[in-house]
Amino acid sequence: MGYYQRMPGFLRHGIFEPLVHALPYEYRRMKTAVTNLGIADARERLPRWFGALSNAERSALVSMWGADSGPGQVAPRFDTAAGNSALRKILYFDQPSWLPDNLLERGDSMSMAASLEARMPFMDYELAAFISRLPDDWRICGRKTKFILRQAMKRVLPNRILERPKIGLRVPVNEWFRRGMKDYLYDHLLGSDSRTREYFHRAVLERLLCEHVSGRQNHEKLLWSLLNLEIWHRQYV
Repeated sequence: MGYYQRMPGFLRHGIFEPLVHALPYEYRRMKTAVTNLGIADARERLPRWFGALSNAERSALVSMWGADSGPGQVAPRFDTAAGNSALRKILYFDQPSWLPDNLLERGDSMSMAASLEARMPFMDYELAAFISRLPDDWRICGRKTKFILRQAMKRVLPNRILERPKIGLRVPVNEWFRRGMKDYLYDHLLGSDSRTREYFHRAVLERLLCEHVSGRQNHEKLLWSLLNLEIWHRQYV
C-alpha cells in the first residue's frame, strides 16, 4: 500500500487508475484495490473497502447537499495506536463495523428466520483478545492467510480443505441486477414512481446502472443500498 501511494499522483490518478478501470469485469478485484489504495486518508479508505462511497463519489452522485457539506463528510474514526501495522488497522476497523453490522447480523437473522439457534465460531472474547496480541506473521505468513488457524487444524482437517480457496456464502445480487431484476431496479431507481430519484444526479445514476448492467463495473453494493432506500421510502414515507 505504501509503495503505491508514494507514486506521483499524476501517474496513479491520471494514467494507472484509468487503465485498470478500463479492464474487463473479470478484473474487478484489481479495480477495487486500485481505487481504494489511491485514497490517502485511512478514515475514508477503510469504509470504501467495504462498499461505502468515497467523498468524491458521494459528491458526484448525491444532489441533496453541496459537495462541501452534508452528512458523512466527516469519515468515521477507527484510530489505532501510532505505529500499528496496516494489517492491524484494517482488522481494528473490521471488528467493530463490518463484523457485527453485516456478517454476524445476517447470520443471526437468517438462522433465526429458519428457527435455528446458530453460533458463530471463534467469537469467544478471551480467544479474540489472545489472537489480537499475536504477531502479524502468525496471521499472514508470506502469501498464506489465516496461517495460525491452518497450522492448528493440520491434524484435524485434510490438506484439500486447508489449502482450498476461500468460499463465501454470497447472494448473487450482482447477477440478479444484470438479469432478472434489471427492470425492477431501473423502475425503482429511475421510474416515474421513484421516491428517491430526486436525491441523486440522474446522469450519474444512469451511468452507474449502465456500467453495472453491461458488466463493465460491479456496483452491486451501492445499487443494493439505493434500492433498499427506495423500498423503505415506499413502505414508510
